[in-house]
Amino acid sequence: MEQEKIWDSIVIGGGAAGLVASIAVASAGCEALVLECEESPGKKLLITGGGHCNLAHIKATEKDFNSGNLRAVRNILSAFPVRKVKEFFRQIDVDLVRDADGKIFPGTRRAATVVRALVSECRRLGVGIETSRPAERIKRNNGVFTISGSGFVRKARTLIVATGGLSYPHTGSRGDGYSFAESFGHSVVPVLPSLVPLTTRDPDWQKLAGVSIDVRLSLVDGGKVIAGSKGPLLFTHQGFSGPAAMDLSGIWLRMKEQKNISIIADFIPGAGNEELLSRFASGSERQPTARVKKILAVFLPERFCEIFLKKSGIDPDKQVAHCSKKEREKILAALRRFSLPVCGVLGYDKAEVTSGGVALDELDPRTLGSKIVPGLFFAGEVLDVDGRIGGFNLHWAWASGYVTGQAAAARLKSGSVF
Repeated sequence: MEQEKIWDSIVIGGGAAGLVASIAVASAGCEALVLECEESPGKKLLITGGGHCNLAHIKATEKDFNSGNLRAVRNILSAFPVRKVKEFFRQIDVDLVRDADGKIFPGTRRAATVVRALVSECRRLGVGIETSRPAERIKRNNGVFTISGSGFVRKARTLIVATGGLSYPHTGSRGDGYSFAESFGHSVVPVLPSLVPLTTRDPDWQKLAGVSIDVRLSLVDGGKVIAGSKGPLLFTHQGFSGPAAMDLSGIWLRMKEQKNISIIADFIPGAGNEELLSRFASGSERQPTARVKKILAVFLPERFCEIFLKKSGIDPDKQVAHCSKKEREKILAALRRFSLPVCGVLGYDKAEVTSGGVALDELDPRTLGSKIVPGLFFAGEVLDVDGRIGGFNLHWAWASGYVTGQAAAARLKSGSVF
């Protein structure tokens, strides 16, 4: 067995939150060690945003997240807002660009740029990074944490658990952090896949695979809107994907056992009712033999129009001149409020994040330090925090990592290790 040194801080997990946490510890003049279970750090980070790494959004508030304690989320985001995110990355030589929709990317549009910069900064600051080191057991005695696994033992005065969740398990997300938290008496909000495609058993919608339209979706419980999303909806061979569907996936999955839960689509959020009815009227006058699906195709893809009309009980090939006022109003009502036949989700293999996790109520809302075990901190996806698509989850990783790293270093410097 190797010699047992006592580090100032050990970070379990070399992902986005863990690397930033170790940088924050080392920047404060303390020794930090990262234990990464995979053969290299930042494996999941490399595939985020399709490899482009949407690392933040110009506008991020607690309203962009789901959590059992949004006050704590607000505190952490306030401590490390987008301004500090941008400063942090520029300081480690990552140029940034902003898209028109507010998403922030590395100038190279490559996640590898971000991973290299983070690892390089760790090396510059003297952070130890040990790979292929899956932690299996954690104990705490006399103010010292002992982390052990196959063939190794490491000790530290403070511990930051940044193990991630269960999404994309091939990148090293095993859910170990939940069992570590529970072993120290912490509660874990039941976890579910989130930001994941929805599935359907309806073969008609599956035939539209590859078609994408801009929609507004509402998660409705017995007539009451619980949550909403807006953006591209992509039809797939399994069901529904794209930001609009994926943003609601975690909430839908958590609530699906409730009676009257449904996802309602507005397929023409950018068009007014009068505009659509006028289009029908003018089409009937100018092209009385035109088919209904051709009139709708001015607004939406024709393949979609054909399936939609069939589902709405209207013959897609019916001539518009023969389409009654009642039928036109029926089409309009269905376009505005169509219940998607969702039956499930694809699972953790396709999920971008995990919903649920270590409960924030048992952590200091300013530092994410444990209220149960002194010197224990949690950061990143292991926590009961998940955001919508657009860079919000990575912003949470950077913010929670930096805050916990600073807090661990402050604890060490204060001498409060017991």
